[in-house]
Amino acid sequence: DCYPPTTGGIEQHMHLLCRQLAQTIDVIILAPSRSRRRVEERIEGVRIIRVPEFGRFASTPLCPTAPFELQRLHGDLVHLHFPNPMGDLTQLLGGSGIPFVMTYHADIIKQKLFLPIYRPVLNLLFKKARKIIFSAEENISGSLANGCRDKCAVIPFGVEIEAFRLRGEEETDRAALRRDLDGPVVLFVGAA
Repeated sequence: DCYPPTTGGIEQHMHLLCRQLAQTIDVIILAPSRSRRRVEERIEGVRIIRVPEFGRFASTPLCPTAPFELQRLHGDLVHLHFPNPMGDLTQLLGGSGIPFVMTYHADIIKQKLFLPIYRPVLNLLFKKARKIIFSAEENISGSLANGCRDKCAVIPFGVEIEAFRLRGEEETDRAALRRDLDGPVVLFVGAA
């Protein structure tokens, strides 16, 4: 999926990355449409092609036309975001001759029951990838890509500093909160 409409962590990372890259290169996102229609749009300079989706299995969108769409686009480079079985299969079936890198966001946890069946696909994917990107060195050793350490690279996720600047009355509210609590304020934001 991609943002918009999905607002998850991987989708937010992709949104920032693609939006920034689109300032200097052509960027196309290939994503499921969540319908049986092909939808094409442009958002913040990024071309988004949403391919028909015929349901989901184990949280994986079933988009049988995605490999054909990738083959038709024949880009200069594909950037996969893992875990994404449909994206993996799309690259292996439709990306012949197109170099690709992948960002390894997380291990397969909820669907690990299917891992023995999916392992050959992953091994082929890891073998063919030019680089496997991790956000931190510590994430490599316990990952499924640990056997391909020579291909692994660490590139921390970027953030837009401007998005965290206080606006309007926020500075006044923060000062009042600190005064009322008589000490430092720590905020934790996370997801379960």
